[in-house]
Amino acid sequence: MGQDNSPGCRLEYRHTEGEGHKSPYATPGGAGALQDSQDNQRESIWSIRLLSLTRYYVVFGILFAIVTGLYVWQGFATAEPNSHPVGILLEAMRLASSSIPWLVVFTFYLVEGMNVLSERYLRSRYAKGRQEGLQEGREEGLEEGEQKGREEEHQQWLAWNQRREAALREGRDFTEPPPSNPAKEDGK
Repeated sequence: MGQDNSPGCRLEYRHTEGEGHKSPYATPGGAGALQDSQDNQRESIWSIRLLSLTRYYVVFGILFAIVTGLYVWQGFATAEPNSHPVGILLEAMRLASSSIPWLVVFTFYLVEGMNVLSERYLRSRYAKGRQEGLQEGREEGLEEGEQKGREEEHQQWLAWNQRREAALREGRDFTEPPPSNPAKEDGK
């Protein structure tokens, strides 16, 4: 068994019985080209991510169909009355095929532009949701803190009152000042 260690893909070649060629299989547990972790990566700006490949095919097919349809429409609109329809269709296909390089470039820009725009949109939604979550968390934390502070203050007053009543029952002088409210002392 041989290995091809080209960048971005580690394939293992297995010799199949009775056939004189090697067939590539992605190595199990290796960094194979068809593994999920590698599907969204690219080596350079000119390479296409495997996850985007279907989008490229679909967008290119739609654009080619539109361009071909426009050339067919133009051909029938400008054709002489005795023109053969097959000749018009072949001419339209020839013209549409000559625009394939431009369609490939336009497809690349269109798909990559949509990827960038959708990524920006999703990031902004994520950031907005995160900000709203943080705000809600702060508000809930403040409410919890206020409740806990009220409970602690109530417990301090109950303990102070119990000491005062115990001193009165025993006939002692009770000179301990009442618990203070820190919020009132700070001038809030």
